[in-house]
Amino acid sequence: MRTRALEEKKVSAFLLSALLLCVIACTARAEVSYDPNAYASLAPSDSRATIPDGTRITTSNWQQYKQFMSVGMQALFGGGYDWRIDSTPQSAMVVGPTIPTVQPKQFLTDTEKYSNRVQLIKLPHESYTVKGYVAGLPFPNPAEPDLAAKAYFNAYYEYRPFVAWYDDPGWLVDKYHNTTNSDTEVAAFRLSHLSDPGYPTNPPFGKGYIFSDRYLQLLPEQSKYTTEVAMYRDDPSLPQELYVFLPSLRRSLRLSSRARCSPILGSDYAQDDNNDFLGVLITEFSLKLLGRKKILALIHEDPANTGHPSSFVQPSGGMPGWPTPKLGKWELRDVYALDLFPLPDLAKGYCYGHKVVYVDTQSWVPLSADIYDPYGKLWKVGLVNYHPWKIPGGSDEVIVPQVVDIILWDLQNSHTTLSTVGQGLINQEAPKKYQEVSVMAFPASLDQVMQ
Repeated sequence: MRTRALEEKKVSAFLLSALLLCVIACTARAEVSYDPNAYASLAPSDSRATIPDGTRITTSNWQQYKQFMSVGMQALFGGGYDWRIDSTPQSAMVVGPTIPTVQPKQFLTDTEKYSNRVQLIKLPHESYTVKGYVAGLPFPNPAEPDLAAKAYFNAYYEYRPFVAWYDDPGWLVDKYHNTTNSDTEVAAFRLSHLSDPGYPTNPPFGKGYIFSDRYLQLLPEQSKYTTEVAMYRDDPSLPQELYVFLPSLRRSLRLSSRARCSPILGSDYAQDDNNDFLGVLITEFSLKLLGRKKILALIHEDPANTGHPSSFVQPSGGMPGWPTPKLGKWELRDVYALDLFPLPDLAKGYCYGHKVVYVDTQSWVPLSADIYDPYGKLWKVGLVNYHPWKIPGGSDEVIVPQVVDIILWDLQNSHTTLSTVGQGLINQEAPKKYQEVSVMAFPASLDQVMQ
């Protein structure tokens, strides 16, 4: 009997070992690692290959079109992670025509007037900054040398209105599909280098700064009134300033400018993911162009369905936060795939190894991001969805950064953060208190949060 029992234990141990080896092997096969060849295989922007209007991309045919998908999107379809695109109709991608986008007239005028003054400065440690920027697009016809840096600064200095206010309903989902509803009141300010008619190019109160982003948390209830102000310096080589009001303390604190990997208001976004994934201190990063490509993106959402969490796959679904067909049709967009990776001195303690951001070459907004951990394993996938906004006083509808539906999937920990734009108001249409930019864009406004 003892011999038989020992044999059974050996068999059980063998089966358990085999199962563990299988799990480890399967996990290893499923992992996506940073590989420049994966980006080289994406469709070049000048390729004649295309996708017919009306095509429905699903889990059964996605590989026919993967050359038009970001590497992160391919991972979502590939099924190697807990978060994966499922076969239900709500997860299908419906492809439509590519719709041109325009820039505001004043922004174009300023580009023509001032772009010849801008100098790209290459620093000794292989990073970049700029000098002489006034307004508009700094590099309207970017080309080599240093094309990656020129494309980055075009995206960084893309058109942004003086004030963009919006309500931001969404949710956070953990690996067990537990859901926490969120709601944030967001105000994004451009403090200098403006291209908005009726406003000065450089308001005196904005001296030394270019952007300020203000987040007032309304949900979840236990975090209500927690507020963050993130301020970006006019000089790209200077660190951002971070301030937070904590209702439990009834006071505000200045956070460390070096805490670039700290989460934003408990979400899956790090501070460096701000500004639609471009919020890094660029002088501490190297830039590499992985190619000019043609990828699928949602840049013209259906206005009737944008800003509604119901337009996305729900938390109980296989891929929480994935856009459903009613949100709009996907377009093939011409993009620069930019690889941002930390300089060696920063890399030792930094959370990301590579951040690949796909920047639209027409509107200069980021469309998606592939984020890798320090070991080169795919960690997070970000998707930024847009719809055009009418700027008060202008005739054209334009793409506005920040005022977006944005989703971040943490594939390694099976988390999702969804942020949408429930209501958006621009410049003089924004709530009256947010038009007091000299107050609301700065940390002194945090004293007013609970008044």
